[in-house]
Amino acid sequence: MGNKSLTELAGIGDTLGGSFIGAGFDKAYTVLGQYLILKKYEGLFKDWMKGFCNASSKLASDCYNCLND
Repeated sequence: MGNKSLTELAGIGDTLGGSFIGAGFDKAYTVLGQYLILKKYEGLFKDWMKGFCNASSKLASDCYNCLND
């Protein structure tokens, strides 16, 4: 994961990335940390993304699958 940009995660583009960055999630590893805090549960992670930054179901699924792989 290294110091990859947040927008390198599947499902997180510039628009959604702006919402994350505004809340302090500026690197891909910060989203990975949240994924791990939520114990890799798909439903919890997707719900978090939808509530946290208004992500669509598809974008939340894409990001979850990226981190899960």
